[in-house]
Amino acid sequence: MITSFIDGRVRIKDEAFRLPSLASMVRSILISTEGVKEVAVNQRVGSLLIIYDSSKINIRALIHSLRGYITMSEDIETKKMAKVSRVFKQINVRRIANTGMLASLVMTLFAAAIDFTKVHVAAGLLFLGFWSIHLFRYREMIFA
Repeated sequence: MITSFIDGRVRIKDEAFRLPSLASMVRSILISTEGVKEVAVNQRVGSLLIIYDSSKINIRALIHSLRGYITMSEDIETKKMAKVSRVFKQINVRRIANTGMLASLVMTLFAAAIDFTKVHVAAGLLFLGFWSIHLFRYREMIFA
């Protein structure tokens, strides 16, 4: 299982890496792979730290080279990547809703101050739209 991933650095945990013979064999295979700079094995916890050049090899190729030695499946990795993608999308929706509420509130107050009724009403409706997105996102907490 991938426990940490930054482009150029990945940590993989698997119980199989606690076996000294298997860990050294996987290390030697990875070191001979083009683009892999360094491989560190921690047998006590069963993890592998791989530092690689992301311009020469990508994470999928690294995982593919380990396929026969570790127990992770492609489905698990695909689900993990989809979950990360969903989290980033949720953060973007929250940021857009919050920024939209703030901007439309400021516009509403400014339009009210200079007595520009049409802009005041339009900005107020825009604020209500962003506010409804906010309420929908947090409906379980608000209406519990």
